[in-house]
Amino acid sequence: MVNKNIYYFAILFLLSLLNLFLLYTNVERQNAINALNSQLIYYEDYVHRNEAEFSIINEALQFPDKNLFLITLFTDRGCASCLNYEIPNAETFSSAFNDRHRVFLVSDDDIFLKHRGVGFAYSVFDTYDHILNTEFTFSGTAAFLVDGNGVIHDVYIAEIGNQEKSDQFYSRMHSLFNSVFPGETETL
Repeated sequence: MVNKNIYYFAILFLLSLLNLFLLYTNVERQNAINALNSQLIYYEDYVHRNEAEFSIINEALQFPDKNLFLITLFTDRGCASCLNYEIPNAETFSSAFNDRHRVFLVSDDDIFLKHRGVGFAYSVFDTYDHILNTEFTFSGTAAFLVDGNGVIHDVYIAEIGNQEKSDQFYSRMHSLFNSVFPGETETL
């Protein structure tokens, strides 16, 4: 009887330790999620409060000959499932406004997008440093509405499982570019 009680006590003790371990790891994961969410909110708030200060500083990403253009930055880090709807939305926009849409892959793997069968042209940008005039972590697809001076007027950051946000962003951009450049739209 004593051996059974010790056995049950040992099992309960081990289950309690496992429970504490799982609780601790869940807290750590939630802290990481909260940190990423606060970073996302910070950047969105930063852009909307300080539009004149948030700009592209890398010359490879500036197109002074265009007074308004969209830059889409794909990366091999972060949300791989987001590419299932980000790539088609970027392809649709690029087919309509090819001269006003620049796509870049921020990665060490220059054929990362080719493996996914993209139909649009893109350039590879192999460094994460000095793209913007502020610190910005590329943890997934991002798009920037930029004027000819490199000032960013709108920022889109892909979210896991939020295809509606992506669809809405590219729909807004399509509407804006149709209004501002009505003769430049190619037939979809």
